[in-house]
Amino acid sequence: MMDLQTLVLNADYRPLSYNPLSLWSWKDAFTALFLDRVTLVASYDVEARSPSRALKVPSVVALKNYVTLARSPAFTRYNIYLRDGFACQYCGLRLPGPGRGSADRGWRRARRGGAAEASAPAPGRGP
Repeated sequence: MMDLQTLVLNADYRPLSYNPLSLWSWKDAFTALFLDRVTLVASYDVEARSPSRALKVPSVVALKNYVTLARSPAFTRYNIYLRDGFACQYCGLRLPGPGRGSADRGWRRARRGGAAEASAPAPGRGP
């Protein structure tokens, strides 16, 4: 039961984020339920017990107050990789895995190397 997580949905029952999904620990979900900040949507068959109660562990909760999502995604290395499908924009070579490539082609130009822009992931690490 220690590794159970709870999916958190916005007030309109849509996920707060898609990649990665918004997940809370089951303990944080219980706290939010008791503070009346979320609505229980679904629960696991597992029960959490106290001396006086036995409650089912929440698996999906929805926020009571709507959270406005950012209009544009954050400009991060991971989002650039997602945008490009984990492949080099120039040669089409797939990166070995999420977070294992580098943006070194953008820096090579600054060091008198090949022409590239800094937001393009390259398949290798370093020059």
